[in-house]
Amino acid sequence: MGHTTHRDLKQAVDLIGVVGAQSGPTALAEAGLRKLPDLVGSDLTTLSVCTLRTGHRRVVCNPAGAISDGDLACFDRFFYEHPLVRYHAGNPDGASHRISDSQPPRIFKRTALYNDYYRKVCIEHAIAVPLFVDSSLLVSFVLNRQGRDFSERDREVLDLVRRPLAALYRNALALDGVQQALARVTTDEADDGWMLVSLDTARAVLVFHCVPRSANRSGRTPARCSGWCRRRAVFRDRRCFHDRGDVLRSGGSGLPLHRAGIVAR
Repeated sequence: MGHTTHRDLKQAVDLIGVVGAQSGPTALAEAGLRKLPDLVGSDLTTLSVCTLRTGHRRVVCNPAGAISDGDLACFDRFFYEHPLVRYHAGNPDGASHRISDSQPPRIFKRTALYNDYYRKVCIEHAIAVPLFVDSSLLVSFVLNRQGRDFSERDREVLDLVRRPLAALYRNALALDGVQQALARVTTDEADDGWMLVSLDTARAVLVFHCVPRSANRSGRTPARCSGWCRRRAVFRDRRCFHDRGDVLRSGGSGLPLHRAGIVAR
């Protein structure tokens, strides 16, 4: 961290404040695309969403429209050869990373990826700031430019904001998922039956299913759901939730949650 200054730190804090003030993943991404070039100079800044299993990338750009559908198709042809995709897919907790950290520029400029894709979009250098990485998905802010490569100062400053941006992005996605779930629970579609919420081992929501009343004619919480809820520590804290018969209610709001059955995977 020997290349950053007090001014860099202040700008990094200001950026996190602006991005953190946004509501929802889309607004957060747009704020990041606008503000990151103020922190580190960039001719083209993207939010890059790479589906690792299919070798397909989607992008949101600043400036808008800088990458065409044809450019995206060209990128996908070299998807698994891309130095940044290879690095971050293999290093889920990796730091901000330049193409030149993996491949010297003189060698990179001889590749088909550079000559067919980067030359066409007028880009010579790129650095990726990962927000989310797992076995199937890689989401990053990517800064691109012509001329000089990104410096060690640039990399260090971007790494200052990497973890806060990643946390904000994940939280925004989680909140968006919860809001969509609540909207579904309160619709007429869900009101006629039960809502099954499938969780993974980390308690992240996987999928929601409406269960017709015909599948539960008694109108009571299915025994499997009720028993599972009683065993969970969160439902033992009576300051948070109370089990009144077969209707779960929030201790804070008193809102009935009797339309939601929870099944753990």
